[in-house]
Amino acid sequence: MNPAICLVEVREPLNDKIVNLLLPFSPLEKQHRILRQRVKRTADAMVVGGALARHMLWGHFSIPPNAQISYNEFGKPYLSDFPQCHFNISHSGQYVVCAAYDTPIGIDIQQVVPYRPDIAIKVFSPIELKQIENSSDSSAEFTKIWTQMEACAKALGTGIARKPNHDIFSSYETNSYFIEDAFISLSLKK
Repeated sequence: MNPAICLVEVREPLNDKIVNLLLPFSPLEKQHRILRQRVKRTADAMVVGGALARHMLWGHFSIPPNAQISYNEFGKPYLSDFPQCHFNISHSGQYVVCAAYDTPIGIDIQQVVPYRPDIAIKVFSPIELKQIENSSDSSAEFTKIWTQMEACAKALGTGIARKPNHDIFSSYETNSYFIEDAFISLSLKK
């Protein structure tokens, strides 16, 4: 079985009817976070992400839509009754992406952002910093490496709230794709 990936572009704000239709696909605690969200675009991406995850879990694993989604201490979603099923969601701007697979998986999407050396020096390895320095487009390279690290950390289930351990990342295979104005990175345990 190959990983399943689905990308949705939310071009227009969702009307209340669509939000109310999609909201129940998200776990209750996530619904509360969505409803408290002040940025409409972010709330729309979150509600679409919940529905997209349910759609992919049903299509890829035949997981019933009422299966309980829980979150680990770092916020990674998982299915406690289906430990063999793994999925991950990400959103940036108008894009929402979800990946599902039978091993730990992480996905990240990020629209290209300006290169931030102050951030890069805190989280990137010397090799990654050199890649950015040697790149013809430091912003694109910065964003690509960021999504790779984020996808790997999400596959691990930790996120990158603190300086990542790059040695652990070597046990994951991570691939990146560029679409229009964003990078998507997918990470799987080797």
